[in-house]
Amino acid sequence: MGEYWQYISCFYLHFFAAMIFIKEGVLNIPATLAALAALGMGWVSAYPLFFAAKSELKFQGLQYTVFNANSKNIHFVSEVDFQSKTCRWDECTFCLAYSAGSVDGYYYELKGYLFKEDGSTKDSFSFDDYHYMISNNDNTRQMMIKDLSARFEYVRRFMQEGPDSVEAVTETLDLKPSLSEAAHRFQPRSEASEGKKFHVIYSIVRTVFLIPFSVQVVGHYFFCRYCRLPEWPQSVIDECGKDIFPKR
Repeated sequence: MGEYWQYISCFYLHFFAAMIFIKEGVLNIPATLAALAALGMGWVSAYPLFFAAKSELKFQGLQYTVFNANSKNIHFVSEVDFQSKTCRWDECTFCLAYSAGSVDGYYYELKGYLFKEDGSTKDSFSFDDYHYMISNNDNTRQMMIKDLSARFEYVRRFMQEGPDSVEAVTETLDLKPSLSEAAHRFQPRSEASEGKKFHVIYSIVRTVFLIPFSVQVVGHYFFCRYCRLPEWPQSVIDECGKDIFPKR
């Protein structure tokens, strides 16, 4: 979350510099110096983020987990070295965990852990989407626990009772989205049947949140299109079928 606000502040600094140039022009010396100072501050803010983004795209890449109900194998991308690995369902310890990428502690996710004989962590992986708590009170915490517990129950039933015990998941991640499709992921498009009044309100809200959401939208767009995809052994592909793995 801290990096998100760093992106926002960087964006506004560059936006502020551009507005000064547009309104005052380059002949206004004080305004030009102020714009150059804003550009410099924006670059200082953005410089470390470029390296973090490059690491996330090319080193960490796309992390996901494949559960095979027939073989009882779990194929995952390790959080330790970001390599594709396989373990048995009964080898894992599952829990609701705090997301380390969150600064304010409101993000939680489902995680699987593999332990060594001495009790230390051997490996770990995340699966499913995170849950964001809008506040840190008892009610929202209970909602988080209920939500993630229900998601894990779906996985448990799938693995222990078979695919026929749960509804099939049909939605998949598009790894070649357009900017419009990336925007709709964060601000879903309203339906035509919802009426003209709803569309007007929706358009106003979408415009207000355009700048904060643009950081997420552009990030999602580039990540899906250019991130490193895990390489799976042929034995894993033969076991699960090649269509099960995300591809461009």
